[in-house]
Amino acid sequence: MNLANDTKNQHYISQVEQRLNTANPNAEPKNQKIYSFSILDRENHSIIQKQECKIENNLCFDELFSFDIIDKKKRKNFEDYFGQYESGIESDTENLLIKIGSKNIDLKIDLKSEILNLFISKFINFIRNPFSVKKILNTFEYGLKFHPLNELFREDWEKIINNKTKHQEYLCKEFSISEQDYKKWLHIIFMFFSRFEDEETPSLLELLIKEIYENKNTQPSVCIFTYDDAFCLLSDRGYTIPIGDNSVTSFDFNLCSKAFIRYIFVNKNKLIEDVTKNICNNATNNYLNTENQIQVYHIKNDLEVLSAYNKNTIYQCHNNVYCATVDIKKILINDN
Repeated sequence: MNLANDTKNQHYISQVEQRLNTANPNAEPKNQKIYSFSILDRENHSIIQKQECKIENNLCFDELFSFDIIDKKKRKNFEDYFGQYESGIESDTENLLIKIGSKNIDLKIDLKSEILNLFISKFINFIRNPFSVKKILNTFEYGLKFHPLNELFREDWEKIINNKTKHQEYLCKEFSISEQDYKKWLHIIFMFFSRFEDEETPSLLELLIKEIYENKNTQPSVCIFTYDDAFCLLSDRGYTIPIGDNSVTSFDFNLCSKAFIRYIFVNKNKLIEDVTKNICNNATNNYLNTENQIQVYHIKNDLEVLSAYNKNTIYQCHNNVYCATVDIKKILINDN
């Protein structure tokens, strides 16, 4: 894929995700806005409206992912890589929400495609978030050991490693990272998103997600929470960790202003070790060898869960959270 394009203003939370939370959905895309809240007191989940933001200029930085400035109009970056996944977010979200409203579907079967596609699309926000660079380097340090053998990719890789762009110093100061860490971050993005053989070849990102879902030692579950008259926050980090447990890996992702999705991956071995030590060996083996089928649940208007989700989002964000409403009482439900 040719990574050259004219996109200077580069989003780390996609415009399509923000538009699913817009305060004025009937407006022209260029005029759509979202409400921004800044953190007053993280520990007490206290927020204050900061401003009304135009989505096309929100949650982005100029040249954020650009590793080669060709001329005044052209630069090389990862916008086309991200676009492959972003293009399906709106339809996958809408299909998911329509299907769960139907009484004639099997949640585990009929939602499988949307659930997997959305997880990949949302997981991108973790990898490309500039406020999480150090965490990304710690999590995917092994990706720094890889380099492309194909000459078509090697030229871009060498520019990522060796180029010093004019915007690099400014970005590093903005995110409090070293220039070396910035290059390592771009290196990891490049290696995880590139399709090194052809457009049908899975990327390292897709192989990683496949391993998470198909690992026989992991039990995946998905909970979709929807609301009629309350609102879900969107984090400037793009995700929230809802469960702090060694036997569980979990992520909460905003779907739209009235829904969020929770992915839970239970480590069977760790769960047995921590919780079920008295189970007989046969039962343990049967549990471990059970084929992993995604368990899918739809929960409607659970305000207690929404309150916890929004408070976690506030606590774990970098600086700001976003919403389709300015009515804090419809965000912090239990604080009315």
